[in-house]
Formats: sequence, C-alpha cells, structure tokens
Amino acid sequence: MIAGQSVLQNRLLDADQLRLAREALSTDGRLDRAAGELGFASEDEALAAVGEALGLELIDLANAQIDLALLGQFPVKLIHQYGIFPVRSQDDSLVVATGDPFDVYALD
Repeated sequence: MIAGQSVLQNRLLDADQLRLAREALSTDGRLDRAAGELGFASEDEALAAVGEALGLELIDLANAQIDLALLGQFPVKLIHQYGIFPVRSQDDSLVVATGDPFDVYALD
C-alpha cells in the first residue's frame, strides 16, 4: 500500500488535503507551510500525520539523544548539501533526521 492510500484509509487526511500535502512537498519540500490548509493546527501535527502514514518516527532534534561519536564521523558537507542529520545507529542501520522523507537520493 502506498503512503497516500494509507493516509486516506486511516483518515489522517482527506483526498484534497493529501493533494495539498503532495504539492507542498513537491514544490518546496516544506509541509509546514501547508499545515493550516491541511486542517492541522500546527506544523508538528501535520508532520506527525505524514510520518505516521509513512511509518517514520518524528524526531525533535532539540530534544533528541544524538550520538556525538557518529556525528563526528559524518561529513558536514553531506548534512548541509542533503539536509540530513545523523541521529544514531540502530542494528545495522543509520537513523537520520530529514526535512524531506521523499528525497531517496539524499537518504541513499
């Protein structure tokens, strides 16, 4: 099931709101700008709904436990260029924060 179908089936967004969310992400990658139009009181609510639909954890970097040793091994250029931030390693994976979960190139 694709994320959009999941959002609709779980009634997180209606079809028009989902279209607006997709447009906001495709034009400038900033869902927060469309949060009000989507019927959410805040950016956090909009991001939580999209994260839930995609099966992603919402991370508040201001309060997150960052693995500083991992951060020190991560090229700063990649953080700025791709808008990703290493948070922790988990099993054989790297957990990163991103403002655009649909940018698979940056995540790769």
